[in-house]
Amino acid sequence: MTPTISRKVLRSARSNTAHAFVGCRALCVALILILISGCSGEPDAETGSPAAPGESQSSGHERMVAALAKIAQDTPTESPFLGTKKIDELKPQVEALDDDATGREACELNFKLGEAYVRHGDLEVGIAHLKRAYELIPTANLSQGQTVLMRFKLGVAYLRMGETKNCCARNTPESCVLPIRGGGLHTHLEGSTNAIRYFKEVLDSTDSKTTAHLSSLWLLNIAYMTLGGYPDKVPSEFLIPAHNFLSEVDDFPRFVNIAQKLGLNRFNLSGSVIADDFNNDGYLDIISSTWDTTGQLRFFTNDADGTFSDRTAEAGLVGLFGGLNMLQTDFNNDGNLDIMVFRGAWLAAAGQHPNSLIRNNGDGTFTDVTFEAGLGEVHYPTLSGAWADFDNDGDLDLFVGNETANGLRVPCQLFRNNGDETFTDVARSAGIENFGYTKGTTWGDFNGDRFPDLYVSNYDSPNRLYKNNGDGTFTDVAEKLGVDRPISSFPTWFWDYDNDGVLDLFVSSYAGRVYHLAAHYLGKSTVYERPRLYRGDGIGGFTNVAAKQGLNIPMLPMGSNFGDLDNDGYLDFLSRYRRPQLREPDAQHDFR
Repeated sequence: MTPTISRKVLRSARSNTAHAFVGCRALCVALILILISGCSGEPDAETGSPAAPGESQSSGHERMVAALAKIAQDTPTESPFLGTKKIDELKPQVEALDDDATGREACELNFKLGEAYVRHGDLEVGIAHLKRAYELIPTANLSQGQTVLMRFKLGVAYLRMGETKNCCARNTPESCVLPIRGGGLHTHLEGSTNAIRYFKEVLDSTDSKTTAHLSSLWLLNIAYMTLGGYPDKVPSEFLIPAHNFLSEVDDFPRFVNIAQKLGLNRFNLSGSVIADDFNNDGYLDIISSTWDTTGQLRFFTNDADGTFSDRTAEAGLVGLFGGLNMLQTDFNNDGNLDIMVFRGAWLAAAGQHPNSLIRNNGDGTFTDVTFEAGLGEVHYPTLSGAWADFDNDGDLDLFVGNETANGLRVPCQLFRNNGDETFTDVARSAGIENFGYTKGTTWGDFNGDRFPDLYVSNYDSPNRLYKNNGDGTFTDVAEKLGVDRPISSFPTWFWDYDNDGVLDLFVSSYAGRVYHLAAHYLGKSTVYERPRLYRGDGIGGFTNVAAKQGLNIPMLPMGSNFGDLDNDGYLDFLSRYRRPQLREPDAQHDFR
């Protein structure tokens, strides 16, 4: 029987949680705010966008640094994901309970607070509260579904602890790569060992067809794998056969992660990376970003000897924080690659952050010219965008796919390049405001009329294929051509996967969950929305060939890209999985 966790122990766990890196980042943000105080206007109350800069504002670059520093400062209270609002709301309620409080209220409050801490990354504190809730289950009069959910979430929290202490804190080239083996095996065993215990409890108390059972089955096998116990130590009734984790192609090249060796393994949140030649010396440099609003954009130059040097400060990029996605392009036709950074994704109204257009000055330095270029008049949450010369005037234009979600209705933007380093938003007159939860955008001339057309992937609503009419306007033909699915789409791109000279279209699906993975690899029948691979017919039509090409599998990619990975002349693609999760607790029927 697990010993009772007193409030004293919970307080101790809180005090022992490491927050050094948070304090350091907060100090850096504070210093930036002091340095630029007086340089930025107050945020506009209606739009969330910074108002016009004051007289002391010397440049749009400084204005951007000031705006991003203010966002970083406000993140703890304003961000629904990175902030502590939920913790601050629940913590006093739990502390108001008696040390020996029992019953449903104490159980549920500890569970909710534990989840909030785990989501925020305070794993030890979160697990302490989840364990307290677990201990109170016998006194709480919960439904079976709620009990299963608590056990499952405790298992997930411990598995995440194992991942954090091993894959993150002592990352190796083999970390988190299935099948986990060699340097990817955990040396801190507490996380996965405890996860196995709680996943087994779920498996023993649920029917094999339920989502909770299938999810726990998959994660149990992964937990054993991290400990070197797969497949031999996995109970036979819960074993996922080993062949499911092996490659179906024997001669495909292996890629070894050498980031740590080169000093490129930065520890931050999800973000973007660009590998391209930013200084025109013939070698690929690297720029990386992070969703963390206090996370610094970084620039690594290739030293042409197999090593890289961090030139972030020398390049003038200090203070440019955040960015879940980035694109490179030469927007002003000067022969130097510039950078577009997209911010605010997933955050709805709290994500009305400015994007950045960062001009390459051609001398190893960069300048944020967003406001001067006319791209910072309004700020919307953004994940995706794409460059193309939609009007064939010789200058690259920019489509920005903004996110309409959770009560915030915003248009997408089409910035026409004026040829003088400024842009004009023509989305409304062009007819492509979209008003969707845009997750992917791609340009391609699908009908061969020499005018770029635009495909827009909207999560939770039909996708768009905007045919370029050649007169500055577009017509949505997605439904007519049968390419408006999947509804749960995410990354997308035009490409010629079969080398027939005709553009094809890939549209990913974000519909699967971890239980779909388990069911799929166990050969069980399961229903989820499949990705689409639309093969172009050369006359402006498409046929979905995803099943024929072996793509009817659960993917859940947030980030994907394509290229000829094995040098056989055909394009391959890599799909970056998001860690699949069960739906939130409101779907109690999933936990029978």
